[in-house]
Amino acid sequence: MYGVSKRFREAIVAAALALAIVAGRAPAAPAAVSDGQIAQSVQRGLKYIYTARKDAGWDTQFDRRHSGGVEALVLLTALSAGEDVGQPVLTAALQALAKEDPQTTYVRAVRVMVYARLDQAQYAQALQKDVAVLSNLQMPNGGWGYGPDHPTTKLRQDWTDSSNTQMAVLALADAAAAGAPVKPEVWVRAREFWEKSQNADGGWGYEPPGKNIIRLRGTSHGSMTAAGLACYAAIGARLAANGADARAFSPAAAYKGIDWLGKNFSVANMPGWAWSKSEEWVYFYHWKLARAAGAWGLRTCGAHDWYPETAAILLARQRSDGGWAEPALHASAEAKSDVVRTCFALLTLLRGGAPIAMNRLEGADLDQDHPLDAANFAAWMSAGQSQPVGWQRVEMKSVSSALLGEAPVLYIPASAQTDFAALPAPALSDYVLNGGTILVSAAPSADKAKAFFTSLLGKYEMQAVPLDDAHPLWSLHYKVQEKPPGVIAISDSARVRVLIVSSNLAEAWHRNALAKSRGLFELAGNLVHYSAAGLLPGRLAARKPAAPKRPAPKRGVVIARVKHEGGWSACPLALGRLSDVLADALSFGVLEVPAVDLAQDVPDNVSVLWMTGSGEPGLSADKIARLKKFLQRGGTLFADSAIGAKPFADSVDAMLKSAFADAYKELPATHPLLTGSLGGGAGSDVREVNYSPQAEQLLGRNKALKLYGVELDGRVAVVFSKIGVTSGLDGVPIYGAVSLARDDARRLAANVVLYAMLGG
Repeated sequence: MYGVSKRFREAIVAAALALAIVAGRAPAAPAAVSDGQIAQSVQRGLKYIYTARKDAGWDTQFDRRHSGGVEALVLLTALSAGEDVGQPVLTAALQALAKEDPQTTYVRAVRVMVYARLDQAQYAQALQKDVAVLSNLQMPNGGWGYGPDHPTTKLRQDWTDSSNTQMAVLALADAAAAGAPVKPEVWVRAREFWEKSQNADGGWGYEPPGKNIIRLRGTSHGSMTAAGLACYAAIGARLAANGADARAFSPAAAYKGIDWLGKNFSVANMPGWAWSKSEEWVYFYHWKLARAAGAWGLRTCGAHDWYPETAAILLARQRSDGGWAEPALHASAEAKSDVVRTCFALLTLLRGGAPIAMNRLEGADLDQDHPLDAANFAAWMSAGQSQPVGWQRVEMKSVSSALLGEAPVLYIPASAQTDFAALPAPALSDYVLNGGTILVSAAPSADKAKAFFTSLLGKYEMQAVPLDDAHPLWSLHYKVQEKPPGVIAISDSARVRVLIVSSNLAEAWHRNALAKSRGLFELAGNLVHYSAAGLLPGRLAARKPAAPKRPAPKRGVVIARVKHEGGWSACPLALGRLSDVLADALSFGVLEVPAVDLAQDVPDNVSVLWMTGSGEPGLSADKIARLKKFLQRGGTLFADSAIGAKPFADSVDAMLKSAFADAYKELPATHPLLTGSLGGGAGSDVREVNYSPQAEQLLGRNKALKLYGVELDGRVAVVFSKIGVTSGLDGVPIYGAVSLARDDARRLAANVVLYAMLGG
């Protein structure tokens, strides 16, 4: 066999390890809590809530002055879980809630949240009525009290507190997002309330400062601090959308609150609570924590990874009937599950578990003037989907490719002061090569961004070109009617890797400027779907440990890519993945050497040529002659259309027919390349395989793999697949790829290498 010693071939046969391989690396240790466990917990909780309803409604030990509150909270929980309100238990709850005339802020606010999530063609009028009532309950200091019929209001008509206020503010924000008009002055006064009621330590308490020297639960504690943070973001978003300048909203107060949560973080109980031994509202605090973290893109609170920790304790406290009871008694025989607590727990799991669509890179010379840009984008995208999405802040000083990999898109809000050379280039490169996509808002610095990323990715033959009008990023999910100008894509032939937007995307998002700049929202929404290939992983499933850097294999098969005009460099990590697969199974790898362009003879040490792409390769007669010379002296060519693109597949098919005539044919299903009968059983059976979603649409239920080959001197010297193997081997999501699924691509590629090394 050309380029491989007999002794090495014998060693391979002796290994005879099954290539039922093929993930290439040992699986990571399971997380303490998984997305699947959380999904099951949610379903159990919903079942408990539904079965707990009696003919007259739900029994609860909570304050019955809030008539209709339980119905509203149940509906909010069910809608947040994507439940159909047409099922009888929810229809009955909705009918009962519609008959109420809520006299308390809590119930009116939660009903607003419910109506804002329903079909506005039917509920817009009811929503606007509730918005008007709720707005009129706002007090001169910008806060809300309990409402006209509550005993506290009768004792103190000027009473306001942070709890009622946060419910009202968040409800009105939901209503505004659904299209209901809210008076601008409501937001201005609400901002003043939260600014003036913030404690010196950065947190918030229950009763704001006022005439009383002693405030009721006025010191900072978890639920009110988290609620204040969620409200502050909601208010800022509405102020920006209403045209207020940057001075009308400063995130400084929020950053102080975030710092308080980090320093005092706990999920077992409410931090800062000091008024009773067993307080009732720890699950309410969890819900507010989830809203605050979602609003401000918090992955961590201080040193704590808040969502896995919170989810773990909630799942541990869920009772056998699916509900949650008083925290201190959750495991005791006298404990009784409660619908209200269960709703709070479920709302926490649902809000906190939203898949992360985007990471926002944070740094001193990045954009500081539009802090709500990514939050507003995520809220907009969530409103148009059955499943909400989230976002995360990623500090430049702590960035890693693994952390970036938790979201399909990394958003870099550049400013005029951005020093692109100071960006974490190795992490950005790793992120892109492992399937992430970078979105740059580069209104003042598009040329600098283009130069930086072209240089960073140029060694992989990625080029910067204007985004073509026919590219799926303009239409794959949202149909972009008003296309923003000056959009630059840096791509290989498989997918877009970096998208540079010359318009001021950060400002448009920060201001929720949908009327003027909807295209900037829709383009980014399409980019999320494109980068995830249509399927966002769960929040916890997206967390994968960084793969250890492997040393170069000491022995292995020498493979070189073939340079050509049709995108030869697609999926640059593919051969490295194959090397890992072989190293894990057979203790040898792939020694990838620089690509050859066939302008000269193939170097003597190369055993396999790898020819992939998307466009027509355009090989000249001289280059084809050198390819044939390589094959005739014992080399092997593997060719595939990297993402199943027809131009490459048709062109290579025609080239092989012309160059090899009858020697080129479809391989029978009994061939060792398909059966895996190689090297004493070291291969894999790939006669039936799994495909990418796009390939499944084209091929239907047919799982049979078609391979084509050229037989020379009793061996198959050319192996050709018209559908993608390289992209499947690479293992990164590629929208629209017609390819093998990852594991089967790796099995097939390993078969090809083994076959070549064993001499056929």
